[in-house]
Amino acid sequence: MILFSFTANFGSEESCRLHFKEERDKQGVQCKCGSKEHFWIKSVWIYECKKCRSRIS
Repeated sequence: MILFSFTANFGSEESCRLHFKEERDKQGVQCKCGSKEHFWIKSVWIYECKKCRSRIS
């Protein structure tokens, strides 16, 4: 994707981050411990595993 089309699709950094989060949510997030249960920490834009508490970007 060239820079012009990138900025046309994402007017701000937050809209870009939200797009990538939505795509990640569609695929699912799996921790290294094997758990697929996690929660989103919006203040640091990262997932945290409910089982082992490791953080997944």
